[in-house]
Parts: sequence; C-alpha cells; structure tokens
Amino acid sequence: MALVLAACSGDPDPTTTPTDTDDTPTDTGSDTTEPTDTTDDPTTDTTDSDTGTVVVPSGSFADTCALARKENANPIILGGDTHCYWVTDVKQDYADMNSATVASEFVTTAVTSHRGGYESTAAFLPDNPHIKHFDTREQGYGLIRLSRERAEVDLRVVGDVARRDGYAPRNQKQYVIEAGQPGAVEV
Repeated sequence: MALVLAACSGDPDPTTTPTDTDDTPTDTGSDTTEPTDTTDDPTTDTTDSDTGTVVVPSGSFADTCALARKENANPIILGGDTHCYWVTDVKQDYADMNSATVASEFVTTAVTSHRGGYESTAAFLPDNPHIKHFDTREQGYGLIRLSRERAEVDLRVVGDVARRDGYAPRNQKQYVIEAGQPGAVEV
C-alpha cells in the first residue's frame, strides 16, 4: 500500500500541480517566466522507504483524484487552522454521495484557541453524510501512525490548557484507513 499524504493549507488553486503551489516563477532562460510544469507526473513526491508513505505538497482536487487512481493508493489529506476537528470522505462527485471516495481528510483543532458554533454547524451534518466527525467543543491535536498496511489516526484532546495540572490527554475519536480500502473507519 502506498499511503499518500497531501498536506493542504488554505484553498488550493485548481490550476496548480502538487509541486508548484508556492507560485514562485521558474527561470526558463527566456524573457518570460512560468511555473514549473509537472503535470506529467502528479505524484512528484517524497517517499518514506520504511512505511511506503508518499508525501505530496498541497495540490488541486484533480491532483487528489489522479493520486487516488494509482494502484493501492489511499490519499490522506491533512489540514488544520480551523480550530475544530473534521473527518471527511473526499468524494469524486459531491452531487452523488454514492460516488467513489477518493481520499480521507483529517483536520485537527487547536491546542489553546477556542471556536464556537458547534450547534449551528452540527445542524448541517445530516445533509452531509461524507462528514464522519465534526467537533468544536474541545481542544487538542492529531496523531497519525503509518505503516504499509494502514494509517491510524487519533484525535487527541487536552484538558484545561489554562492550568498546569489540566493536561489530561485522551482520544476523542480514533480512525483507521486500511490498504486498498478508501475512507476512514472509526474504531
């Protein structure tokens, strides 16, 4: 299994490839400069030889779908800075919730920052079955363990961060993604 981690930050530009997201022009030796074109290989990556994990910089939705079509690939998108937990199935076609899951997305909350709005956002969850988990009520972080066979993700919660003795970490939720089986499964 080749797990693919696509670390996303912000809204990806649908016209970029996984390796040209910094928008830095490349000197082509002519009077004009253009971004480096790596569209022939959307998996330009860094591979961990021990786990077989492929780490790809942020790219477009099309890049994620292209990665998902690779043999035994289960793309995992990691995100943050929304001050809440999200676990979602990334669908090939959101108009058809029965369409293929092309990736799993995990977004972690912040350790010290608060965010409200749980009830108002939770009210929309029944209409969005691809969202497997959402929570703004606790602070914490994510922990991921990778092997060739699976990815295990813990959504860790910390206690009262305003108190020195308040750090009592625990798992809020745990998920696993098995090789060759797209989608996160709660354990």
